[in-house]
Amino acid sequence: MNKSILGRILVGLVAAYRRRQTTHDLLNLNDHLLRDIGIDRGEIWDTVHGRMKSETGLPSDPSAT
Repeated sequence: MNKSILGRILVGLVAAYRRRQTTHDLLNLNDHLLRDIGIDRGEIWDTVHGRMKSETGLPSDPSAT
């Protein structure tokens, strides 16, 4: 295998691990703390995966729908 392919795989695995850990950490916060940082429990997955909603409630990235 090419070194760059292995590097991309490793980067992807590390990013997936970090998303999973962040999701776990946020799910363990209480609702008051989540509100303090500006998210609802139902928005955790979208927040961690970069699919934040705009002020209008629409996805900020049209391809994320």
